[in-house]
Amino acid sequence: MKIAVISTRYILGGLFILFGLNKFFGFLPLPAPPEAALAFIMAMVNTGFLIPLLGLVYIVSGLLLVANRYVPLALLFLISPIVVINLFHVFL
Repeated sequence: MKIAVISTRYILGGLFILFGLNKFFGFLPLPAPPEAALAFIMAMVNTGFLIPLLGLVYIVSGLLLVANRYVPLALLFLISPIVVINLFHVFL
């Protein structure tokens, strides 16, 4: 069980670091979203601070998970983006 927890923490942390860096550098191609989803994404991009802030939260939380430091705090930071991602896919 301990190995499963550690490996899950590393995988989750690595994924959030990867996708956080993608918010800044855009090296992963995105598929074309539907029109309503594109309008929502463009509204977030046009604010100018939300996407970099989200990337920073992903990177910091991912690093905390990989380093095994303040893991509950890192998971707390990730709750709201995960809920928004799920709601985005449910409704858009």
